[in-house]
Amino acid sequence: TSELEYQNPFTLLVAVVLSAQATDVGVNKATGPLFAVADSPDKMAALCEARDIRRLQVYSPTRANREAFATRMAARHGIEAVACDAPDQVYRGADIVAALTDAAQPVLDGALLEPGTHVINIGGGGLPDAATMARVDVYLRFGDAPPAEGLDPFEDEYLTWRAAREGDTSRPARRAHGVMLPGKRVTLADLVTGRSAGRTSGEQITWSERGNLQGAQFHAVAGHVYEAALAAGLGHDLPDEWFLQTIRN
Repeated sequence: TSELEYQNPFTLLVAVVLSAQATDVGVNKATGPLFAVADSPDKMAALCEARDIRRLQVYSPTRANREAFATRMAARHGIEAVACDAPDQVYRGADIVAALTDAAQPVLDGALLEPGTHVINIGGGGLPDAATMARVDVYLRFGDAPPAEGLDPFEDEYLTWRAAREGDTSRPARRAHGVMLPGKRVTLADLVTGRSAGRTSGEQITWSERGNLQGAQFHAVAGHVYEAALAAGLGHDLPDEWFLQTIRN
């Protein structure tokens, strides 16, 4: 390990978040170039600073929603933003295709992906559609949560425990998808430390997901945020009775 490199309280928080998913040495390699162009919340929030996004193509089944979103993004980031009339239009010429949905089933269509596209999928059952998965060349998984003491490494999406009588199998556990595409998998730690090259061709289709980190990056900064809020006199004390009510379940 080594000391994290940072420039101000905000960049310290970012470095701590990243260190929850990689080594400190690897984090410092990544944050040097990052903090050179994005050392504040406003700069970090604008992906245009890091990815030079010039055009946004957005589709939502509700016309009013997609048009309002396109208008807001154009004003905020100074880019061309187009509300598409059909979902297939968002794939045309796109370097990044992001499916962000509360639908229970995948909304991506892998047959429409152009060479070199990076895929992001949030919602839609947790995974891209089968056609997308078949076309992925490199799969970036941010990492896996450390297992409980005494257990072998566990790469599924979550661990749960329940109280039951010995031998009770009336509610068998069901596995989530775990690590997909093992032959194409690259971890964030391998990427930032140089152990893996990641994408090796501009034609490759890539997909990234969080893995089963379960919000560990947020745990890592919670104490620092709490102490900073106390020092600044911000926030309100919450009474214990709010959390200790006796109610009928």
